[in-house]
Amino acid sequence: FIRLLLSVEIWSDIVFQPHIYTSVASLAEDTAMRTITVSGFSKSYGLAGLRAGMLMASDPDLFGRLREASLHHTTVHGCNVLAQVAATAALNECADWLSDFVNHLQQMRDLSLKEIESIPGFRVFAPQGCYLLFCNISQTGMESSALQSILLEKAKVAVVPGLPRWFGDKAEGHIRICFSTSEVLLKEAFGRIRQTMNQEFS
Repeated sequence: FIRLLLSVEIWSDIVFQPHIYTSVASLAEDTAMRTITVSGFSKSYGLAGLRAGMLMASDPDLFGRLREASLHHTTVHGCNVLAQVAATAALNECADWLSDFVNHLQQMRDLSLKEIESIPGFRVFAPQGCYLLFCNISQTGMESSALQSILLEKAKVAVVPGLPRWFGDKAEGHIRICFSTSEVLLKEAFGRIRQTMNQEFS
């Protein structure tokens, strides 16, 4: 009996210094032979709408079984030509763009952390990668869905409530904030959130 490991590594390119991403399949040869790695282009290169992804397996037999099970070799509903061209261009031509993108995201993460420090009831840990913050709002005394509604209605800022059906049983008391945007927009958004929370806590 051989146990298989499915490793979803869609965020592996977006890692902030000084941290380094280590793929599970790189840990040892026997691990690589039992690992199926899933990745794509939607996070790193902004190609979410093209629905292109990657499936990798070091074991030729395992890869063949995956290919057979997917019916990839027979379907006419596979990855469209535009997506294939865009994905190929991303891998072959966009290393500098990706490096600049990750550097920008790290700056936006640091800006977001600084802004959150001044918002009453908000606490957050610095993520080592990704472009999302999972902000603890338990000190506000509000449920995440209630706070999400207040921020949308009064601050005109959209956040995602930490609902268990999306993020698990420990998610309540958190909101998810995306910082993958410009400095100008982030400062405007956090300024509106701060003003709204100050009004709520006054």
